[in-house]
Amino acid sequence: MKNSRIIFAVALAAMTMASCQKQEPASESQNLKSVEIKISNVFPGTKAIGGLDYDLEGKNIQLNSLQFFFSDGTTFYEAKDASGAKADVYFDSNELAAMNGNISAKFHFLPSAVKKVIAVGNYTEQAATNEAALNRILEIDGYQDVTNFPLYSEGALTVYKSDDHNTGNNAHLSNVYSVNLDILPHVARFEITGIGATVPTGSQKIIKVVSMAFADFYNNCDFRTHALSTLRSIDLTNQQTIYSYFQNQMSTAKWNNDFFNGQNGQPNAGNSHPVIELTAQNAFVKTDIAYNFFCKGAEAPTLVLNVIEYENQAALAENNGTPGYLYTNSYKLNSGETVTTFDQGKIYRMDIRFTEDNLKHQERCLDITLNVAKWVVVNVTPEF
Repeated sequence: MKNSRIIFAVALAAMTMASCQKQEPASESQNLKSVEIKISNVFPGTKAIGGLDYDLEGKNIQLNSLQFFFSDGTTFYEAKDASGAKADVYFDSNELAAMNGNISAKFHFLPSAVKKVIAVGNYTEQAATNEAALNRILEIDGYQDVTNFPLYSEGALTVYKSDDHNTGNNAHLSNVYSVNLDILPHVARFEITGIGATVPTGSQKIIKVVSMAFADFYNNCDFRTHALSTLRSIDLTNQQTIYSYFQNQMSTAKWNNDFFNGQNGQPNAGNSHPVIELTAQNAFVKTDIAYNFFCKGAEAPTLVLNVIEYENQAALAENNGTPGYLYTNSYKLNSGETVTTFDQGKIYRMDIRFTEDNLKHQERCLDITLNVAKWVVVNVTPEF
């Protein structure tokens, strides 16, 4: 997986810097640090959002703004430019775009107390004076825009070389520090590329896909620690609970469920899609649906599918069918290996395929085979 990586080179002044002393009291000019920051594997700009996004595959995380903080573990310290003036540590989209992919910055005169660098991306400029001021809880309902994920990363400084600075009266030998930061979104992305059923050749049966939803996912994620909280779940062992969920809790306005009612394109249709009626002749229909979920080694959210089985076209016309539901038992790679953990920054791409026989079982469980994109895409397959 290709992560957004930020590489910092930090120079610690080991000798007296004469020109600095003109602007700083002597007691403050000892062991000041200069910071050279280079950012790679992120890209500025905007992209369309929606369902499947094959353009994300293999791409870096989008960076629309970036702000740096220099911390001793608790308190933030001000950085300066080479002249000793207060440095600008916030870069907006225009400033990032002007760098033409070579995103870099230099900061000087940082106190020796600075031990780590914090990078915050895709946020308005923060007037924070300490780490606690950056604390916040993210909610998954508002975290579906792939073009503007709030980003956070931090890392401690480590010495990696010495650097001889020969700049006139400010000549000095410095220890250079570095910290590598992996910037990832807090989410994994689930993309549904199609829904299909195996109906025996010659059968007149029709399986109508009514709706689809995800359950058993975390509602909240800590911005800094990525800790997950507030599990939103339903009792999948109770059929009445499942039916009640589909009948009473589903809504076209909710991001985590979708309807195949043919109302797509109409006013206030929300998450509506074309009708899906699976037959022996039309056994698979492509879809364009995607969801983001907070994941950090956690089990995957459960996909639940609501269907109605009709014996023939006449039964369909009379709406005389047998309702049923299926839910994921597991997700598997194309190799057959079961996916046990789901990682942020990965796209889990899947077709939902089931057999007519799956609908005859009380539990109606699914195993899904996945395919993981970059970002990183993982192709997975759900099995019933």
